[in-house]
Amino acid sequence: ECSSWNTIEKFAEILNRAGYSSPVRTPRGRDILAACGQLKSASERLTAKQRKQLEEAAS
Repeated sequence: ECSSWNTIEKFAEILNRAGYSSPVRTPRGRDILAACGQLKSASERLTAKQRKQLEEAAS
């Protein structure tokens, strides 16, 4: 689970004041399970039967 945006900004500000660069990335793709390898992880959880059904539906 991700920290709140407010918490992230406060932490980045503390780092910046201490002289460290702290770019904050904007999360993208979570709604379609495409963020940080989640798409791959979701596909690996498919059972063999589910995978076969998906392959048949795609062809």
